[in-house]
Amino acid sequence: MLLSDAGIPFTERSYTLPEWPKVSKSWQAAAQAHGASQTAGQYDGRDSSEQYLVDAVADVASDWRNEWVIGQWSKDAIPSKQEAARVFYARKKKPRFINTVESYLRDSQGPYLLGERITYADILLYGLVHDEVPETCNLAPDSRLLLLYHTVGQRPGIAAYVNAWKARIGATSKL
Repeated sequence: MLLSDAGIPFTERSYTLPEWPKVSKSWQAAAQAHGASQTAGQYDGRDSSEQYLVDAVADVASDWRNEWVIGQWSKDAIPSKQEAARVFYARKKKPRFINTVESYLRDSQGPYLLGERITYADILLYGLVHDEVPETCNLAPDSRLLLLYHTVGQRPGIAAYVNAWKARIGATSKL
C-alpha cells in the first residue's frame, strides 16, 4: 500500500495458503514498510524522536498482526481450541492493542501519528483495521484510530490499491 500511495511502481506477489508457511518466516511487514519508506524518501519521522515513535508504533502493529494471524488461523487440530484462540484474541489481545495504539495517537495534532504527515506505521495500522473489519474493532466514533483509518483509506493511492486488490481476488469486505 505504501508504494501505491507514493506512486512507486511495483509488482505484487500473492501466496497460496499452502505456500504461506514457508514464506511467512521471512516476511516482516514492519521492516519492509520501513525499507519502503526510505526508498520513497517519506513516511518516517524527520528526527530521531519522531523516528523512534514511528518505529515503536510499527512494532505494536507488527505484534498486533502476528496475534491476529494466530487468532484467525490457529493451527490446533481440535476445533474447540481453534475457537478458544479466536475468542481469546478478540476479547483480550485485540482490545489491548487498540488501547496501546490509541495512547500513541492521543497526542497527535492531526489524523496521523505525526499530525498531518503520514507514516509507514499509519499505513500498517490502516491495514490491520481494514483486515479486522472496522466494526469488529469496536472503536468509538471519536476514536483516533478510526479517524486514522478513514483518513488513510481516503488517500487516492491507498484507495486505488485496495479497490484493485478487491477486484483481483473478488473480495467484498476485507483484505
